[in-house]
Amino acid sequence: MPDRELQSLRQSIDRASGRGVDILGSLVQWSVPTKTTTPRDDLIGYYSKESLPIATIPPSPNYEAQLRRAVQKFNVGSKIKLKRVKKDSISHYYAAYQLAEDGTNITVNSQPKGYVELDLGGKLLFSDPTAENIWGTRLRSMMTPNLDCNDIRGSMKAVIQRCHSFPTRPTGGVYFVPETHTESLDSLNRAVRNVSTDISIVMLPILGDDRTKADLSASFTGSMLRNIDQFKERLDNFFDDGKLKQTTASLKKVEEISALRGLAVSYEAILECELGSVTKSIKDLQDYATARLTKALDGRHISEAEESKIDALSDLNSNKEEESRTPAKPTGSEIDAMIDSI
Repeated sequence: MPDRELQSLRQSIDRASGRGVDILGSLVQWSVPTKTTTPRDDLIGYYSKESLPIATIPPSPNYEAQLRRAVQKFNVGSKIKLKRVKKDSISHYYAAYQLAEDGTNITVNSQPKGYVELDLGGKLLFSDPTAENIWGTRLRSMMTPNLDCNDIRGSMKAVIQRCHSFPTRPTGGVYFVPETHTESLDSLNRAVRNVSTDISIVMLPILGDDRTKADLSASFTGSMLRNIDQFKERLDNFFDDGKLKQTTASLKKVEEISALRGLAVSYEAILECELGSVTKSIKDLQDYATARLTKALDGRHISEAEESKIDALSDLNSNKEEESRTPAKPTGSEIDAMIDSI
């Protein structure tokens, strides 16, 4: 979003607030052009300047990932295609084939044109000098440790998720972010525009009228119920994989539910309504998780501290009705735990 558009958006919000119209937050979506790349250290610098979380930036691709990405780019529109044919503990091999049309049979034939090997040190080795001269130089030029468009998109999404946001569509792509996190969105916008001015973040302010609150409540409820169902599936996979679970890991998995509860309570305060179906589903999930945890730890030695945590999980459910009367925003650690579980 250009700076002038961002300034215009802020002015619109200020004018609405001046007329006594509440702003609940913004609908946010973003786009990163396919060809966008950046050195990881550069993105770290941009994030650091804006006080954005560095942990949301993925590591630079290793040699294998660099070659895989280079092959994907190389194959687009090229008559020579690379195909992975072998992988072992030492090297990765891609065979090269040249496509040639057979005018008689109207088919496409492929003819071997050598192969390329990636060794442990990240060096590309070609089967013969001809292969390197014909297509190898172009492949090598595409192999880079830079972050690509998907890395940047993923990092932006992670930052936005940390803003107490939720996706307004089942497939994601559009998130609601509470107004209290508007400054973080502005910071993210400034940071990524240092990478490329073609990156855009669109933020549409959401007014706090009754109709909007009702629509947003329905959207949030749908998102949370999907999240709860997905969490239950992950919980089943965790306890049913046949592996002996450590008590600490089992407790941590179940304790993540408190982050879901915290987020629901936070949105009850934002929307000024009770999210009954979400509250009930979280309680049912907590009961189910506690039962799975108790069964998994049956007969195991449990320390007093661990037993206290299990008892606390049950107490959370029994005190939920009282908690709902005094909404409180979730802690940062609770939100991070929920984000990591998605």
